Amino acid sequence: MNNSYDVNQAPQEQFQHEAPQPAPQPAPPPYQPAPPPYQSTPQAQAAAPGAKTSYWAIISLITGILNFKFPPFGAIAALVTGYVARKEIRESNGTISGDGFATAGLVLGWIGIVFSIIALVLAVLLIVGLFTSMPTIFEGMFNWLGL
Repeated sequence: MNNSYDVNQAPQEQFQHEAPQPAPQPAPPPYQPAPPPYQSTPQAQAAAPGAKTSYWAIISLITGILNFKFPPFGAIAALVTGYVARKEIRESNGTISGDGFATAGLVLGWIGIVFSIIALVLAVLLIVGLFTSMPTIFEGMFNWLGL
């Protein structure tokens, strides 16, 4: 290829002998699978900075804590108010916050339910053990029951 410039030739004639280069082809896009045919459930959005806290979430946390003072009633109240709060927060589209309070109330409520069930089973076992291991103390009751 001649890189010299000839003053007597027109510019079009100087570059006619060069073969045109094909334009580079862009790389094919990476494989992307098709999206699923269904819609996923909407996730809770982050609350706006000035969002108010759900009263149900606060009540859920308080009753979850009081659950240890008033077992199973506090646990039941914590569960009910916790699920109401989570629904309210999910449907507010970020205008109401307090999902952490509601979750903490739910966890404390379920812990309270488990402890209440364990306490109930232990109480039943204690009563059954007392009735079966000490018949002399409860002899009158056994006679009355016909055992």
